[in-house]
Amino acid sequence: MAAKDYYDALGVSKNATASEIKKAYYGQSVQFCAAYWTVKMPTVGDSRAAIAIKLRRLQPGFVVNGGSRMLVLKDEEQRAMYDQVGHDAYERNASGGGDGPGPGFGGWPGNPFDMENIFHSMFNQGGGGADVKVTLEVSFMEAVQGCTKSVTFPTELPCEACGGTGVPPGTRPETCRRCKGAGSVSLQAGPLRVETTCSQCGGTGKMVKGSPGLWWVPNSRDVLGAQDPFVLVSRCEFEGVTVTLGLQYIDRNFKSLCKSCDGRRMVRGQKTVKLDIVPGIGHNETLKVYRSGGADPDGNRPGDLFVTIQVREDPTFRREGSDIHVDAVLSITQAILGGTIQVPTLTGDVVLKVRPGTQPGQKVVLKRKGIKTRSSFSLGDQYVHFNVSIPTNLTQRQRELIEEFAREEQGEYEKGAAAGAS
Repeated sequence: MAAKDYYDALGVSKNATASEIKKAYYGQSVQFCAAYWTVKMPTVGDSRAAIAIKLRRLQPGFVVNGGSRMLVLKDEEQRAMYDQVGHDAYERNASGGGDGPGPGFGGWPGNPFDMENIFHSMFNQGGGGADVKVTLEVSFMEAVQGCTKSVTFPTELPCEACGGTGVPPGTRPETCRRCKGAGSVSLQAGPLRVETTCSQCGGTGKMVKGSPGLWWVPNSRDVLGAQDPFVLVSRCEFEGVTVTLGLQYIDRNFKSLCKSCDGRRMVRGQKTVKLDIVPGIGHNETLKVYRSGGADPDGNRPGDLFVTIQVREDPTFRREGSDIHVDAVLSITQAILGGTIQVPTLTGDVVLKVRPGTQPGQKVVLKRKGIKTRSSFSLGDQYVHFNVSIPTNLTQRQRELIEEFAREEQGEYEKGAAAGAS
């Protein structure tokens, strides 16, 4: 029985959560990809037209199996529009009833949900450059006082050979055939008209002749040779099953492509970003550096850089929020009689008065000797924890004095006991 709507095609209810829709989609994707084992894949000997025919034959199977449904239902705005206009009106537009452009390589005439659109939605969610996440290790004092560091990481960079155009110097990209240079396409459902960014050109209105096209060709590395004009795009794993998601077809015979980037406008390389670390940053805190991640081929929306700070332990200081903790070791005489000691702080040593009779484990607080965190306006405190060192090697004189002290202490104890008994 044919599915009555997109929800039915995925096997979920209209009240399904985003997580349920995603799980249903990947479940169907695994079955869908497995079915491709019986389909003849394109080979190097095929002409461009033959490859287009083969891949076009595979497209209906994908749509029937719910691929485009997931892309509609997983997007809140698209899903709300689908629920509002109804299945029939939405399907008419998806079948070419709207104001779509003419047919493209391997696509359906006027269909905004063809394979290239689907791939663009899956691999370029939200558009722009890719976000990058890195980890940076700093010392304890660098985290407390702040510092400037440089981080280097691999990411996509604009191709310097072509200046990010995808074509050799002296040539120009062509007008996008999908949106006819407008940079956007429209979806019409009765009185409702929605305009979305063209997935073919990314909103630029320009295309590089012979640039990569995206196609569903699972298990590509087993079917095609290493020298074939195909490049693996991505794989996904669902419930322990690894599925090849896609393949890029690159026609290297087109002379209008930049030889360095094959028309992609970007190349993989190392990028270095200077990072100002604010004073008081904590362990495992993440800094976001806007527009410092992967390059956007259109140049408008570079990705962001997320730097997670790892703070090395310090042999002297311990940190709890905005407070600092240190240990101070007293001699027996210092603990009993009191005195002064030097205590390290974040700004240098200070002299601390020790009260007579200080006990092991006792602590004192040095106000405003801690850290000013990123979220506070005042300094924390420093806690000094006392411990008492018991000598193990005594001189004869020291032993005599300690023994005399012990006898005196015992005598005082006996006097007190006798007074209590009478």
